[in-house]
Amino acid sequence: VAVHDRRIFFRVGRALLSSRLIDGSFPPYEQVIPPSSVKGIDVTVADLSTALRRASLLTTREMRAVALEFLPGRLVLSSRAPDVGEAKVELEVPYDQEEAKLGFNPDFLLDALKVMDPQRKVRFEVTSMRTPAKLTDGPEYVYVISPVSVTE
Repeated sequence: VAVHDRRIFFRVGRALLSSRLIDGSFPPYEQVIPPSSVKGIDVTVADLSTALRRASLLTTREMRAVALEFLPGRLVLSSRAPDVGEAKVELEVPYDQEEAKLGFNPDFLLDALKVMDPQRKVRFEVTSMRTPAKLTDGPEYVYVISPVSVTE
């Protein structure tokens, strides 16, 4: 390992890796993370992953969106593909807040879920239809995802 003139070098055997060192402070990433919200559900990672995969079967390449509808006692995931049909998957969840319906790209949600323990509970929080949602399985892992538009 060597540092010279704002560059760092690593030599391992015959390979040499170099990188430019950057001065400055890291941006305040905490400002992008939505605050905790009472509008949220606690659900097992495996249950949410399975429901998302099933609901996403009837999405198109042009419109990769699954609607998540938060209703008292349940989460309804739905998608629609012209000329093919529609999918609707329901999960029983403890939810007693105001009803909300948001759309998300299922691939982005599944990317977050696949690195989590399938048996563990995940907290999925929403604030409004136009603000990012937060997915977390504890203080060490927070995933922020923006909603997409879903047509009725």
